[in-house]
Amino acid sequence: MTADFEFKDTEKTPMAPTVSIEQITIVRPIKVVALLCAVIGLFMNCLSVGSTTWFQTDFGRDGLWQTCKFIDEDAIECRTVKPTGISSKLNT
Repeated sequence: MTADFEFKDTEKTPMAPTVSIEQITIVRPIKVVALLCAVIGLFMNCLSVGSTTWFQTDFGRDGLWQTCKFIDEDAIECRTVKPTGISSKLNT
């Protein structure tokens, strides 16, 4: 009676069959566009938080960090905005 297994010369144990799997990576264009939109959105968000002018009128401009008033055509008076909310009320 003969065994149907393949034996190595040095070992007398049967070998399992080996399978080679090829992996192909495909970059989908919708994911690239989504990543690009996310990066642009994050950049624009950082710009808007850092900007001092969110709302501008004939009398002045208001932002997150400063409020400025136009005194003359060449003069602007700016002051830092005090935070209002729960955290500022807790600190007093």
